[in-house]
Amino acid sequence: MNMKKTQVLDKPPKSTDAISAHSCIASYQGNETRGTSKSGDSGGDVVALFRIERYLRYAHLIPDLASGIVKEFELPLDAADSQTSLLADETSGLSLSKAIACLQKGDKVELEWLQMRIEFETTVDEDRYSIIEQCQKLTALDTEAEKALMEQYKEPQIMIRKDQMDQSVTCEPPPKKREQLAPVSFSRNFLPSK
Repeated sequence: MNMKKTQVLDKPPKSTDAISAHSCIASYQGNETRGTSKSGDSGGDVVALFRIERYLRYAHLIPDLASGIVKEFELPLDAADSQTSLLADETSGLSLSKAIACLQKGDKVELEWLQMRIEFETTVDEDRYSIIEQCQKLTALDTEAEKALMEQYKEPQIMIRKDQMDQSVTCEPPPKKREQLAPVSFSRNFLPSK
């Protein structure tokens, strides 16, 4: 299977598979313009940058494709809202682009996203699969909300599918509690017999 680097979804997929799921506290680092935009103008694509401060939860679903825990998240603003409309059944609150427009550099956010393998209807094998990242949640955090999340998730919760775990490592159940045994006494005569 030929897999492309992380892309932006611009048409409805035939199917989707979650590769990994991320939930973290991040700080907004501002927007950056990169390269040439999809429309071909010289302005380039605008990307919102987030630095991951602390993972809350991570699910590693397809090990051969999953990104693993990352230190940064980039959200292409030019396509974020249109990609969401292709994938989400419903949304609440502001659109992603409007929510990001309300942020100041350094603001803390609760950020959740899925890394997904997308299959397209095509006869060209090289174009059949792609990997995208879809932001599921973006909520500005004040000090109190951040503290509440840190209290709720004292340690990051890391999840790996059971069927994907190393089968050479086995976990034995703890031994059953032994029944209470009556004291036993032994006597031996170590003196030589006459």
